[in-house]
Amino acid sequence: MGLCLGKSKSSGKADKSTVKSMNNKVLLEKLIASSNDIYNPIRDFSFQELTTATNNYDRESIIIQESGYILYKGVLNARAVSILNIWITNESQKYFKLIGCCLETQIPILVFESIELGTLADRIYRRRRHNFEPLPFRYRLKVAMELANAVAYPHAGFARPIIFMSATPWRIFFDEQNVAKLFDFSLFVSIPEGETHVDFQIAGTKGYIAPKVLLEAKCNEKYDVHSFGMLLLDLLTGQKITSFCRDKGLGVENYLWDLLKKYVEENGLNEMIMYSCLGAIKNSGKEDKEKCIMRNGKNLLENLISSFNGKRKPILSFSAEELKIATNNYDLQRVKTQGFVYQLYNAFLHGRPVSVMKFQNNDKYDAYEWCLKNIVFASQMSHSNILMLIGCCLETQIPVLVFESVSSGILANYIHGPRPSHFEPFLLTHRLKIAMEIANALAYLHVGFPRPIVFKNIKLSSILFDEDHVAKLFDFSLAESIPDGETHIKDAIPIGIMGFVATEYVTTGDYNEKCDVFSFGVLLLVLLTGQKLYSIDEAGDRHWLLNRVKKHIECNTFDEIVDPVIREELCIQSSEKDKQVQAFVELAVKCVSESAEDRPTMIDVAKQLRQAYRFGW
Repeated sequence: MGLCLGKSKSSGKADKSTVKSMNNKVLLEKLIASSNDIYNPIRDFSFQELTTATNNYDRESIIIQESGYILYKGVLNARAVSILNIWITNESQKYFKLIGCCLETQIPILVFESIELGTLADRIYRRRRHNFEPLPFRYRLKVAMELANAVAYPHAGFARPIIFMSATPWRIFFDEQNVAKLFDFSLFVSIPEGETHVDFQIAGTKGYIAPKVLLEAKCNEKYDVHSFGMLLLDLLTGQKITSFCRDKGLGVENYLWDLLKKYVEENGLNEMIMYSCLGAIKNSGKEDKEKCIMRNGKNLLENLISSFNGKRKPILSFSAEELKIATNNYDLQRVKTQGFVYQLYNAFLHGRPVSVMKFQNNDKYDAYEWCLKNIVFASQMSHSNILMLIGCCLETQIPVLVFESVSSGILANYIHGPRPSHFEPFLLTHRLKIAMEIANALAYLHVGFPRPIVFKNIKLSSILFDEDHVAKLFDFSLAESIPDGETHIKDAIPIGIMGFVATEYVTTGDYNEKCDVFSFGVLLLVLLTGQKLYSIDEAGDRHWLLNRVKKHIECNTFDEIVDPVIREELCIQSSEKDKQVQAFVELAVKCVSESAEDRPTMIDVAKQLRQAYRFGW
């Protein structure tokens, strides 16, 4: 057992020795019963050391006083600490650990790391009295993420799930680094092996206990989900929601619904997060749905924090039932396109056409991670050539996403067929317009954010068209922000479509904006030739498009592999179209240069395509 407890000092005081022996025995029994083979050694302190550290438990040193204990600030061995002194009561016979404890008193005294910056209640309810600055939205997200981690860990990190039962603003402290710390394990309880709940003894803070738990007197992880939802609402609104509703005589859920809508309208807060809070409060009785909301909300918060960049765009929340109806139970006849781990459906939601993106895990790719990336990046976008994210559903194991409608199909169909009849023939002007629009979108990703975003997923099925035939970049599954101070990202295992991927990425795993430029250059060649990335001869050997293009350019026979539709145009309007094709080819060749340094930036690419497009007008 990895427990560091010192031997009794030979002080001659039998009462101390007896008490210490008893405490050692009880503490060991408790640790053995609940450790699940996870050890965390703690130190042993004498009663005199703790008396000195707290200046004889001076009331001026009190951080917080609750029923059953007082938490003091102190200095121990030249280190700031927090010391928990538990009163002698019938209910309070729990033991906690962080740095160490004293076993010489009738009830052990506990020593925790220092807590310098008050409680969450101080920061959101009483900040004026304590001169605390209001917490900005970004920091509230950070606090919520830290607390979600703290609450979720006991649920999944042990052989027997542990329910915290005490997540309130008064039990959340901030250390000197402003990191939120969950405190007070007095009400902690483990769910017995083979059981799904424990019998509930009424304990906790009124308003944070789920009504269903009070009615059924049974408690499981849902208790913490409800408490966390209430905590999020207190955090986001700065109000004591339960007290406010009690004073006004309002039902919590009805009041919250109106309040959340008001906050979204007035402050532009992320609606997805707000509604996921409400989802945790609702007493729906559907455990799987609530667990999904808790997990998805937590992970989304983490991802939003890491890539926030000061930008946010509210998105809507939809129920699983709404999306099931909108897609006719995910009818395969409605699939517009699909990727490694998703299918994109045509759907009709709230009187408007939309696209619904549904993910499925497979053995090779992490659909959940890719889904979160799509939400995080798409929710930051505000560009006419990037498919707009409308909202999502957090009730499923992997969130389902809702985008604007793409009624005019995907680029792959226009090039390789079957082509929609209303967009025939696929002329050079159309192709230049598509190239220009996608170049604009990629340039926006590269320069429109504090940290450049690399798309990493340029392919024919990632380009869709709305009802006005405007090209839309879609699918941020592989996208990443380049870290501050870095020039690239590093992938241990390169991923992408062979033929579109830059050579240096395959060989080194390094990816930056110039790798996107290379992939875009390949896209230009596909647009110009109408051919697939490779062909297979009778012997089964692959012949890559890029190699064929280079060979034709060297032999001055490039016109032989230009799409027949474009060749027909050249025969009719040779002068202007020749200029466009020449500019198209020259730009594509620059983009696919072997040396990344020789490739233009996406800004330059977009400018040159605009110039080429104007030749035809």
